[in-house]
Amino acid sequence: NFALSSPADCRYRQVEPAPAEAEIVRYIYGKAVSGTPCTQIARTLNLRRIPAPVRPSSPSEISPHPGPSHGWTGQMIGRILRSERYTGDVLLQKTYTTDHISHTVKRNHGNRPQYRVRFHHPAIISRELFQEVQEIQAARTTAAPGKSTHTRYPFSGRLICGCCGRH
Repeated sequence: NFALSSPADCRYRQVEPAPAEAEIVRYIYGKAVSGTPCTQIARTLNLRRIPAPVRPSSPSEISPHPGPSHGWTGQMIGRILRSERYTGDVLLQKTYTTDHISHTVKRNHGNRPQYRVRFHHPAIISRELFQEVQEIQAARTTAAPGKSTHTRYPFSGRLICGCCGRH
């Protein structure tokens, strides 16, 4: 049991980023701003044996092969590059609940107001670096309109590794 002895015990603590994890984030953004694709960044991190963030899994998902949940993926790198949290900001109401009875949650694509809290916590990267990476990522997706970036080769996404389950 945890009991508070006085209101003074309810102080906020300053959040500090973990130095090792912050260095990985800086490395990812540095590679992305130099034009390295997300899959190549993930491959490099896996080859260097840098542990990926742990994703929760249920006991029924345990398999004899490690699978993609045990290493870095291009998708994970992409999520890190799109997250404003590394600049010290927080964007509130990214999702909203449409029905409180069925608990239906939807992504907010401008349907509801969103609020950005600046300087919420210490930044790992600068806002300028974040913005530069966003522009590079946007230029990549608009470079070939109508063409998916995932079908670069004829067998892209069709062949699956028997050991790890990745494409």
